[in-house]
Amino acid sequence: MVIDQAARDRLVIAGYAGVRKSEDGGATWTDITGSLPVKNVFGLSLDPATRTLFAGTDGASLYKKAL
Repeated sequence: MVIDQAARDRLVIAGYAGVRKSEDGGATWTDITGSLPVKNVFGLSLDPATRTLFAGTDGASLYKKAL
């Protein structure tokens, strides 16, 4: 899970079913998987300077997405 330090109510989680984002502290979630293959996501990181989310997967490489 990643907590956006610029907007503390914005959370991003990932697992075996893709990537999801919440803008309200976890009350509701939106699927933001997009072109990411449905694989286990083992690592998430958010670059605060570029607002880019990085997701490391199980055998499908590293993906990035602008938040």
